[in-house]
Amino acid sequence: SFPTRRSSDLRYFTLSLDSLRPIATEVGRAARIDVNARLMQMRATLGRMLPLGMALRLQVVPQVCLPVHAGQQEFDAAIGELAHNAIDAMPSGGEIRIIGEAEGPLVTIEISDTGPGIPKEIRGQLFQPFASHGKKNGVGLGLAMARQTAVDHGGDLARRCRGRGRASRRP
Repeated sequence: SFPTRRSSDLRYFTLSLDSLRPIATEVGRAARIDVNARLMQMRATLGRMLPLGMALRLQVVPQVCLPVHAGQQEFDAAIGELAHNAIDAMPSGGEIRIIGEAEGPLVTIEISDTGPGIPKEIRGQLFQPFASHGKKNGVGLGLAMARQTAVDHGGDLARRCRGRGRASRRP
């Protein structure tokens, strides 16, 4: 059984990628990938990361293509870092939700968890290297690396809060 939380208690991160911007990656030119298809392919890998007492909910529409120019390795690493961050935030179990959708030329991937929220003392440095709070593993590079991936792909990684842990989507 998972901890019961109101939807307003969820932590949200929104990873946005520009679907129109071709980019170059460390291994050459990025390919056009379908975010929904890639998230579905990653489902098993992400599921294996979860300890007992955690669930992964992937909300994508398989028939809807969300294309972006992206390096698959960079994309997978950014999603993996965000999943690790959510796991670390819920030592007693909970749920991670990943939603892929399009908003104009931006493809957004919203990742939420039922963890306790981000401590006020690190919110301002959240995407800076070595920002960490109470983690047993890691040194605080995951969110900085995931954000740089988003920026390199013409997007951004943001925590949008309204009220207690609630996020609004990018305009």
